[in-house]
Amino acid sequence: FGITKSSYEYIAIFEQDDHWYEDKLEKQIVFLNSNPDVALVSTDWCDGDTIPEERFSALSRYSYSDNGNPFEYLLKENFIAASSVIMRKTAVLSVEYPSAALYQGPWDRQLWLRLAYKYPIKVIREVLLWKYTSPTTLFNRQNYAALQYTGWVEALHYFKGISPAYERQIRHNIARSSYYAARFHLSNDNYSLFKGCIREATRYD
Repeated sequence: FGITKSSYEYIAIFEQDDHWYEDKLEKQIVFLNSNPDVALVSTDWCDGDTIPEERFSALSRYSYSDNGNPFEYLLKENFIAASSVIMRKTAVLSVEYPSAALYQGPWDRQLWLRLAYKYPIKVIREVLLWKYTSPTTLFNRQNYAALQYTGWVEALHYFKGISPAYERQIRHNIARSSYYAARFHLSNDNYSLFKGCIREATRYD
């Protein structure tokens, strides 16, 4: 809703517990102005429960390569931190925004996938964001897989007609998320949901 009501073309995402370094926006805007075909530009980032004295690259922990296909990498791992992103409003509106209410949180990867499938996206290889992480952040919650499952099911419908290799990866992601969701439900003695998730995991992969 906020994006549809915004007045300008560039949309930056900022999560309230993160920290932008002072030259982040300037470098991204210069990049977008010079590359009108790029729909999204992100940056490298560092993370932890306190802002570090040294900016250690979080992106180095991922397999992403600048020479590869960002869409293929995103199918396997989410190498883009939400607060690192600046996007073009017209591009976001053209791919439709994922159902954030449905996901209750991890909507971001599904949006990056939609943009990367249709447009070039790029990463500035410089740490320009500190991302707050702790045992209580969404990524570390036990039910994260259950939330991701919903997103991958929607992706299967959104990318209908995609290449067989990409579809297999999406179906694998559904099954994997469903399996870990099953473990979460089992740990809470919810056997009905546990069995349902196991059935979904075997159905998709």
